[in-house]
Amino acid sequence: MKKILWLTTSICALVLAIYLFYFPPTQFFNKLTGGLGLYGFQTELKLSPYPMENHQGDIRTWTNFSDKPLYITTGFTTCRLACPITMKFYQQMASHTGDKVRYALFTIDPTNDTAAKLAIYLDALQSDVIGLRTSNTVQFKNIISELQQAIYDTGERDNIQHKSYIYLIHPKLSGLVIYTKPDLNLMINDLEIIKMQED
Repeated sequence: MKKILWLTTSICALVLAIYLFYFPPTQFFNKLTGGLGLYGFQTELKLSPYPMENHQGDIRTWTNFSDKPLYITTGFTTCRLACPITMKFYQQMASHTGDKVRYALFTIDPTNDTAAKLAIYLDALQSDVIGLRTSNTVQFKNIISELQQAIYDTGERDNIQHKSYIYLIHPKLSGLVIYTKPDLNLMINDLEIIKMQED
C-alpha cells in the first residue's frame, strides 16, 4: 500500500513539475482565479488618479493614458544598475509594439528628478518613454503603495533600492498586471491574449 501511495505521489509531482515548466505559475494562478492565463500577475489593483508632472512639465493622471496599454516602471535618473536595463527592455518592447503601447517611468527620486532632468535623461535614451513625478510626499507614498513597490534609500544618490517590476494598465482589463520578471516574448504574447478579448 505504501509503495502505491509513494508511486502515485511521485507521478502527481512529476506531472505538476512538467506542467509548471511549460506553463509558468502565474498563468496557472491567473486561470485559477478567473483571469486570462497571462504571464504577468493579473490583479484587481487600481491606481488612483493622482496628479503627476510629466517630463514636459504638464500635469497628467493615469486616466490620461487610458486609450492604449501603458507599461509603467519605477526608477530614477541617477540609477546605474536596474533602471538602464529596464529602459533598454522598453526599447526592445517598443520595437515590437510600435505606437500601439505607451511606456512610462515613474521616478522614485522626485527631489532630484525634476521634469527637466527627466526630459534630459529620456532624451539621451532616444525613447518615447513618458517621465512622471510627484513632489507631493503623501501622493508619492500612495502611488508607491498602490504599485506594491518597496523602496530603500541607502543615502547614496545613485543607489535607491527598488523592485524592477513592470506594470501594465490595459483598457480591456480592470486591474494592474504585474511583471516581476519581465520577459519580452511572454509580455508580447500577453498583449495578444488581451487583444483577443471582447470589448
